[in-house]
Amino acid sequence: MDQLYQLKMQLLHEKIKWVEDHNIHITLKFFGNTEVNKLQDIESVLHRIAISHSPFTVRLVNLGIFGSKYDPRVIWAGIDPYDRLVSLMKDAHAELKSIGYEPDRQNVVPTPDHREDKRNK
Repeated sequence: MDQLYQLKMQLLHEKIKWVEDHNIHITLKFFGNTEVNKLQDIESVLHRIAISHSPFTVRLVNLGIFGSKYDPRVIWAGIDPYDRLVSLMKDAHAELKSIGYEPDRQNVVPTPDHREDKRNK
């Protein structure tokens, strides 16, 4: 969060609507509208995945945008350690598939160095 605060201070005079700190997140799987009766299964799967991975700290590296440079919609930051986050995401997708949730169609995990060859793994 220190890195994000520094970025906000550098861009203080730009016309940017920042997301509140409590809404900053990393999306491992987007569910959309979900039936209440499926929540317990999802929670069980996510709990199994969480205990199978050791905790790690992420660091924000590099920046990019979604949208044009003249009208950016989203500012994203690369994540390091990228490989640990991808492993967590792949496990989540595999396990959630077993209860009927197909993996997301796109990989939206920005890499630390934003090389194309790493993003498509």
